Amino acid sequence: MIIMLCGDVESNPGPDTFNFCCWNLNSITSYDFLRLSLLEAYNSIYKYDLISVVETHLDDSDDESRLQLDGYSFIKSNHPLNVKRGGVALYVKDSIPMNQRYDLSTLPECVVCEIHINKRKYFFTVVYRAPNQDQDEFKSFTDNFELLISKMQLETPYCIVITGDFNCRSTQWWADDIENTEGKLFEPLTSDLGLHQLISEPTHFMNNSKSCIDLIFTDQPNLFVDSGVHPTLHEQCHHQIVYGKLSISNVKQPPYTRRIWFYDKSDSDNIKQSIEMFNWQKHLGSLKCSNEQVKLLNETLLNIYSNFIPNKVKKIRPNEVPWMTRSIKNFLRKKNRIYRNAVKKGHSIEKSDILEKMIVDGANMIENAKKATF
Repeated sequence: MIIMLCGDVESNPGPDTFNFCCWNLNSITSYDFLRLSLLEAYNSIYKYDLISVVETHLDDSDDESRLQLDGYSFIKSNHPLNVKRGGVALYVKDSIPMNQRYDLSTLPECVVCEIHINKRKYFFTVVYRAPNQDQDEFKSFTDNFELLISKMQLETPYCIVITGDFNCRSTQWWADDIENTEGKLFEPLTSDLGLHQLISEPTHFMNNSKSCIDLIFTDQPNLFVDSGVHPTLHEQCHHQIVYGKLSISNVKQPPYTRRIWFYDKSDSDNIKQSIEMFNWQKHLGSLKCSNEQVKLLNETLLNIYSNFIPNKVKKIRPNEVPWMTRSIKNFLRKKNRIYRNAVKKGHSIEKSDILEKMIVDGANMIENAKKATF
């Protein structure tokens, strides 16, 4: 009663955490929907807010009434050819305000949801990438993945989470993995986009081999209080379950300033000469306190470096990639407006010369911005 009378305490503050899981169950309808029943039993223990499943193997002929979980909304993205392979789906707890963002789904087997918790916007995405893509198919996947992240970042959400089966292996994620070409290319791309991958153990076991291919990416790893792997629920399913838990009461890292040094353009001769000419013995000897001596040393060296190494002070926003500029944001917003107007008017997107040129120009802007940053 005393707490209620204070007037500034929320009577129903909501939960402190938000949890989810992702399982590649290799056909949700197999064994007469047994794997869905196993998933429901598993969820009765962990009570996830979001349950994502991969390789659903659904098409338009499936009876969706058999795919429901009590207390959850069901959304799906089948294989683009409407055949029984691939595909993803997402179960969202009914108590969570959710909006499926079709406009952000740049990948063919992908569900993007915008959810709101404690007046904050989160993006949650589940993705499937089929193995054995040729070079052109994988290039298309990475290009569309980069576009997906860029479009989400433009809306400045509180947090972005992407999970799914990527069939990419990198020793940066699990040190004992055997890297494949896709992993070697995809890992640096995700890092450049400001994403962190949280799973660091095997998620797929088959024929005495193991790999880490079921992944969780986020731009706010500091919000996660737990993540890991749970064992598979069916003996014929070789993928384990990955899960994550976010603290939704945490405050994300605020923007900060950082001095950027361009060491490749430094004047090393003048740096060396300035260090040699400074009377270190006199100045350091005049100070009796070691802390003051360290302070003088740091300040003097920093002053010398500042004079002979080109540098600038930049504001860093942790939830944005470092190369994102205002001009790129404005350009992408303009392109999105043109795209939406074209769709509304029923124009052919594939035949739009303006959009095609903007896609090329946008890619060049981003590439140049990356080169300038790194």
